[in-house]
Amino acid sequence: EESTEGPPVLGKTASILFTLFILVILTGAAYEARSYPYLGAIFPVAATVPAIFMAVIQVVFDLRAPAVGVGPEARNRTRTAMGYFLSLVLYFFLIWFFGFLIATALFTFLFLYGWVKMPLSRTLSYTACLVGVAALLGWMLGLYWPEGLLGGW
Repeated sequence: EESTEGPPVLGKTASILFTLFILVILTGAAYEARSYPYLGAIFPVAATVPAIFMAVIQVVFDLRAPAVGVGPEARNRTRTAMGYFLSLVLYFFLIWFFGFLIATALFTFLFLYGWVKMPLSRTLSYTACLVGVAALLGWMLGLYWPEGLLGGW
């Protein structure tokens, strides 16, 4: 059953389009995981298959829901959510341009220090830990992170 907490964040059409966009991204990620080594593909497949299922269910809920108006407080929440979504789009472009590890370090630092306003020392330690764990997992699973257009970084 669908949650009824608070007013809707998006109109019906916008919600369906957003969910379909997420569904395309997840399907592309699951398809791309086919080219990974066996152990390296376990995590992307384990993450995307349930998410694809949930996105399909969300589209069904959105299609069955009645159309409703969106209030001003919902518009503010939508702007905030859109900011987070656009930051993820920026992250994908950073990966495409710089490669995974550099993009992860850069994005995490900019997000935590610039958007969340976390203190510099905590931002640096969180960023270092995240990149260190990603590098360790990549080494343990034999993953080859995307290199980006600049290559070799």
